[in-house]
Amino acid sequence: MSVRALRCRLELFDVHLIELGLSKARDVPAQGRYFVYYFSHSEYQHSRSNVCLTHIAYDYVRIMPKFWYREHRWQYAEAESFIFSLASGLMDAIEWIAEKFYREKDNWSSDLSPFEVLIATVLSQATNDKNSHLAFGNLKARIEITPEELSNVPTGLIEEVIRVGGLYHQKALKIKAISKALVGDKLTEIMGSEDGRKKLLSLPGVGNKTADVLLCFKGDRDVVPIDTHIKRVSSRVWGFVGGYDEVQRELHKLIAPKERKRAHIAMIRFGRKICRARGPLCEICSINMECLYYLSREAPSTDLHS
Repeated sequence: MSVRALRCRLELFDVHLIELGLSKARDVPAQGRYFVYYFSHSEYQHSRSNVCLTHIAYDYVRIMPKFWYREHRWQYAEAESFIFSLASGLMDAIEWIAEKFYREKDNWSSDLSPFEVLIATVLSQATNDKNSHLAFGNLKARIEITPEELSNVPTGLIEEVIRVGGLYHQKALKIKAISKALVGDKLTEIMGSEDGRKKLLSLPGVGNKTADVLLCFKGDRDVVPIDTHIKRVSSRVWGFVGGYDEVQRELHKLIAPKERKRAHIAMIRFGRKICRARGPLCEICSINMECLYYLSREAPSTDLHS
């Protein structure tokens, strides 16, 4: 973000603080929460898919000395306090989710081979967890899940046993194609290479999430795979929107590399239990005061676009 662009937004923000009677307030948390609301919902917003609020906070503090004293009403120390409080709040939210919602038993891949994880993830595409688990269980009970075995069985048999998972015809074709491409020890070779993700994405039916799940759980790569729950939580809590890569990039700014697998598992459970697609339990959520979705509902009614 350029100094000029940020400066313009700060000036607009300052005007709205005056309108809301907050410009002289000593309630730094209230100012900070409104800062989050304003910058994520106003018509002057930056591209939220490309910039993390934490980085806005640091940019804000970094350039303030250049114009703060002559142009703005707040004391530098006050502004610095609430901005770093904001940045800390973003970090606190992900740390709280990871602490409260991680369960070791949710690490479903621990007893599976890398190839089994790959097939299980393909089966999870465009269906719910219950049906994908049933489909995988049926497949494993009927057919040995190895590239050699799956590449030789009739496609119709695969369709039959995974039918409960939905889109069974398309998924059976993907499984056959992937299996044929990985006969031998090719998956181990791919997983161990520096450009393993690129090679995985070249396989038929393997997209970003499937590749990252495999690398995260079986390749010891420090990535956060983005599923539907994580995408929803990221959008609501931190305002991270955009495509797969954009959301993942912003989460990687918040989450330390060695904590990313744990955060992935915890965020999925948080999305299922609290930040649900329908009827999210905002009122009982311990991080609602760090959440853009909740704050936007609780924000002052002043017209931001006037």
